[in-house]
Amino acid sequence: MTPTELNRRLADCVGRSIGSVGYHQIDHDGLAVHDIHPEIGDFCDFGVSLHFDDQTVAYVAWDGTFVQHGLMLTWCEAVDFEPEGRVFSRMQHSPWRVLAEKRITASEVLWSEFDHAIYPQAFLFGFATGDRLLFSAAQPMDRPDGSIKLFGISDWVAILHHPHVIDEHLRQLRAGG
Repeated sequence: MTPTELNRRLADCVGRSIGSVGYHQIDHDGLAVHDIHPEIGDFCDFGVSLHFDDQTVAYVAWDGTFVQHGLMLTWCEAVDFEPEGRVFSRMQHSPWRVLAEKRITASEVLWSEFDHAIYPQAFLFGFATGDRLLFSAAQPMDRPDGSIKLFGISDWVAILHHPHVIDEHLRQLRAGG
C-alpha cells in the first residue's frame, strides 16, 4: 500500500451516500466506549463500517500498514463483511441522521509523521450540505485543567461530527501535534 493508493481509496467514497453505519469494538466485558465523550464525538476500539447506497462497504479501522495505530480504509462487498467483536448500529444516532443519504463530495487523508515514517492519522469527508465528518486514530485524554485532548497514534477510532471539534483537531494535526 502506498500513500497514493490510500488517497485513491478515499477518493472512491466521493459521489456515494451513506445508508447505514456500524461501530465495531473489541469486546471489553460489555463496556460500550463509543458513548464516553459525546461532546467531542464517538469512539470505537476497533473500526467503523460505512454501508453505502450501492451496496458496498468501506471499513475504517486502525491499522499497522504505515505505522502501528494509523488508519486504513478497506473496501468490501456487504455480503462479505463479517468483522469480529461487537457491532453497534449507529445510523439513528443524531449526528449520523444528519448525514443519512447525503452524498460525499470531498475526501482527504491527513498524513502525520512518527519516528521518520508518514502515516494516515485522519480521514476527512465533506458533504454537499457543508457537513463534515472526521475519522482519526485518536482517543480522548483528560488534561490537568479538566478539558479533553485527542491523543493520536491510537488503537481507537474517533468519529468527529461537531464542527468546532473537527476544526480544533485539524488545527492540531496540521500543526504537527
